[in-house]
Amino acid sequence: IETLIQEIREKKSAYTHFTILRDSNFNRRRQSGLLIVKCKEYPFVVKLFMETPDMFVKPYKKGFYPMFFYFMGGGVNRHLSGFTRIKNAEKFRSLVDNNPYWKSRVDMPRKWYWLPKDAQWITISGSNIGHYKHISIDIPGTYCIIADAIDLERSMTLVNAEDRIESMALCNTAKFIIDPHIDNFAIERNSKKIVIVDTEHFPSMVG
Repeated sequence: IETLIQEIREKKSAYTHFTILRDSNFNRRRQSGLLIVKCKEYPFVVKLFMETPDMFVKPYKKGFYPMFFYFMGGGVNRHLSGFTRIKNAEKFRSLVDNNPYWKSRVDMPRKWYWLPKDAQWITISGSNIGHYKHISIDIPGTYCIIADAIDLERSMTLVNAEDRIESMALCNTAKFIIDPHIDNFAIERNSKKIVIVDTEHFPSMVG
């Protein structure tokens, strides 16, 4: 991943150790946004989040979806929502594991946070927020979420009535803390379990 970050800083569009899965929400020239890649030699997917103080407040320069979610969610961007993914995944797993119907039918990949060796930080400061006269927080300008790569049999689809019913029933069980969009659900090849692809906190993203 250190090599990947260096190649991004050199504005390369192909990477030594990774295959690009999605780069539509990443601005290479400004080195900002979300880049999703898969390891060539290991069974892992890496979601790389990069921001600068300038681009942090310019969602309209990262593509249609970041701009859309920025206005819909009231200011929460992908960089911030990424911090919710692992905690939300743990909460989701707890809800599923305590449900007799879902606990043997649903799974999700393991996930870890990762910071580069020379991590640069962004300080966000505000005044008169709630009962705070002044408040600030430091967040990493670059970080990754590493997850197990999933061997998918197929993605779930709206065309399939059973897929629609199952995905919405699962979201109701989870109190809609995960994205109910059908693309967020897939069937794992060997286990035949429903796998949740994305675990960011959905209410935060949509306001």
